Amino acid sequence: LLPVLPTLLLAQVALPSPAAEPPVAPDPASIVEQLRETRLRPMEALRASGQTIDLALGRLELNRGVVIPASPVEGACRELAFVGEGRLVVQLDDPVETAQLELFTGRSSLDIPVERAVLVLGDPDAAAAILEWGGAAEPDAAVVEQAERMFGHWTGRARRRGFGADHALFRAAAGDPLGLGYVGVWGNSTDIGNFYARIDPSRPESSAMGSFTIFEREVDEDKEKEPEEDGAGRPGKGRGNDRRTEWEVSVRIWVSAASPRAAGMPPHSAGIEPESYAIELDLDGEELEARGETRIRLRPEMDGLRAVSLSLMEEMKVEEIRDGRGRELGWHRVGRAVHVLLSEPTERGRMLELTVRHRGEPLESLNNFSFALRDTSGWYPHAGWMDRATYALAFSWPEGLRLLASGELIEKGVEEGRQWQRRRLDVAANHVSFEIGRFDVVTEEVGHVELTVAFSRIRGPVDPGQREEAVAALKSALLFYEALFGSLPVDHMTVVTVDRDVSQGLLGFLSLSHSLFVPRESGGFFTRAARNLIDPRPRREIRLEILAHEMSHQWWG
Repeated sequence: LLPVLPTLLLAQVALPSPAAEPPVAPDPASIVEQLRETRLRPMEALRASGQTIDLALGRLELNRGVVIPASPVEGACRELAFVGEGRLVVQLDDPVETAQLELFTGRSSLDIPVERAVLVLGDPDAAAAILEWGGAAEPDAAVVEQAERMFGHWTGRARRRGFGADHALFRAAAGDPLGLGYVGVWGNSTDIGNFYARIDPSRPESSAMGSFTIFEREVDEDKEKEPEEDGAGRPGKGRGNDRRTEWEVSVRIWVSAASPRAAGMPPHSAGIEPESYAIELDLDGEELEARGETRIRLRPEMDGLRAVSLSLMEEMKVEEIRDGRGRELGWHRVGRAVHVLLSEPTERGRMLELTVRHRGEPLESLNNFSFALRDTSGWYPHAGWMDRATYALAFSWPEGLRLLASGELIEKGVEEGRQWQRRRLDVAANHVSFEIGRFDVVTEEVGHVELTVAFSRIRGPVDPGQREEAVAALKSALLFYEALFGSLPVDHMTVVTVDRDVSQGLLGFLSLSHSLFVPRESGGFFTRAARNLIDPRPRREIRLEILAHEMSHQWWG
């Protein structure tokens, strides 16, 4: 076993170094097509005869059976299927993780049989080590059927995506070191059922092991839909008047840990972090459709990255991505994740810039003058794990509505029936947000802070007594926390009530569930939240507690 284990461990811990002469960035559309069309190659099957895959939290032993490689992507095999007699062995030193493992599996350690597994090895040298260990095999039809059925479930459903293996394979095919360091296993054991294990160097807790269940449901497509972009950013085929399958994934993480990372890569980093965002967003039409542009200034924290991963709500479509020199970049989208191929590898500390053009429907229309963001932070593309950056914001929208947002208001105006404003947030924050509609607005000075509180008019004016009490409670909470934790790092605070079930606190911007201020008979807080929480306390007490709680997020995020 010894010759194989060091090879695989090298792929996970040291991570492959970028080549001295970096190759030209591959075509993302070609990578996506190869991943989509990948199939097992039973004629190239080899024997499993003692190969071992190190999983950081344990190991997978392939003792006897067959290993079948999948078709190559960018000239290299990175996915394999195993059928036979294997074992998953987990013995942990950390008492907390040991307790977690026992909580989920009923055992403090694992040494269990594995009958089938899909293996994902971002580094093709690691896959080659598995294949070179055993001689040629001639699996019978039943074994091939088992392998192909499991591999089909892996590639054709949400499993590959749920693991993050899709983005890792894409990055690996582009020669990105974080993709090359990826290792994943989805297996089946008669003892515990399906399980997964992965090492993903792009995550702060890079090693994890657990189980997940996929729930499927058929959904009717009742109307024609505009063609959507495919994963490589090209127009795809629209789907309409048919049925499609949607998946919901329930993940149970048994154990997780921070494994050794790439040389020089800081903890809690995705290898690259944003320093600033400049966002321009135009809202237009009855539904306030959005069209915008986001410029992200990025700080690479390691050399050799070939891709940057962004996150953007699915209701917002990517139109184009360019780098700081104006070159159009290829990209691949899976759900919220947008993986962008860079024109050349990163150099640690050498800044780079991405400009993303996007459009879509980030707002839900509640009536003809009230709206709510579908995702309070996902309406613009994000990068990095820590994702703490400064912001410059520019909005434009139709007259007759009021927009409130994060950041200090720098200037505003009205031109040809449209309002506009520019804002900035010079203190690094991990999110900014906005809300738009019709509001009753109160503005007061609280020490060095200008406090703006906007009450939605979606259900008519809020009771004046409740408004006054809420403003007083927010002022008291702000002064109380400043006395405890120090001065608020910004001189402006905006609070908005929105017709959604949750409240949220971002730096300088609070959104409160408007149901806190709605009479009980109108379907207010208790009616909406009863399915999640039954709280017998007086409604006023709950409202004041939530106001104080959301204000506290100004100090602890």
